[in-house]
Amino acid sequence: MKPTMRVLLAVMLGIVAAVLVGGFALSTTAGARSAIANAGKTVEVPVPKSTLGRSTVLNPGMFEMKPWPANFLPVDAVKTLKELEGKQANESLVAGQPISSGRLGTGGGGARVAIPDGLEALSVGVDDVAAVGGAVYPGDRVRLVKTGSQGASALVAEDVLVLATSSSATASDAQSDAGLQSSGLTWVTLALPAEMVLPVVEASDSGRMHLVLLPRK
Repeated sequence: MKPTMRVLLAVMLGIVAAVLVGGFALSTTAGARSAIANAGKTVEVPVPKSTLGRSTVLNPGMFEMKPWPANFLPVDAVKTLKELEGKQANESLVAGQPISSGRLGTGGGGARVAIPDGLEALSVGVDDVAAVGGAVYPGDRVRLVKTGSQGASALVAEDVLVLATSSSATASDAQSDAGLQSSGLTWVTLALPAEMVLPVVEASDSGRMHLVLLPRK
């Protein structure tokens, strides 16, 4: 090959190499700038106040909003407290960590009810009228009041956690979104201290049990 051709070829190869390196540098710089720009962005997301066990029925009171770097959130991260209402944990949810929606299921159904430590689960019969028009959900807290045949009433228990309801056990996802009361209530499962189980059973058998819905904590 003639010297002139060699020089020309070398020049052309040098130009091609420079273009490729320049393009790579520009691409890398743009990517770096984008990463740097997003690195400072945070998003407020709900995180558990304490670690929640598998099958726990969730309510907003179990969570707090916390800023989290946007770049490090799961793609399907839960971003509002409303998304957690009445859902059930399919696996443990770690305190202070964002939640992936794939780790949640609908409340009730065939899932096992998670009973808080130190408490026992008891189901009692109710109806829509005596249960706040049927608007009682897993995770709610209620006051139990009994009325007797003579018209007398008595406070049975205060601040009782609702674990499950007949509606939550049978409602479809669409019904759950519209409101559990659409299916009607026939029973609720409550979390009670051991010493309160017998008094609640006796009150339920001897009169009509009313549920008074308490504010969310």
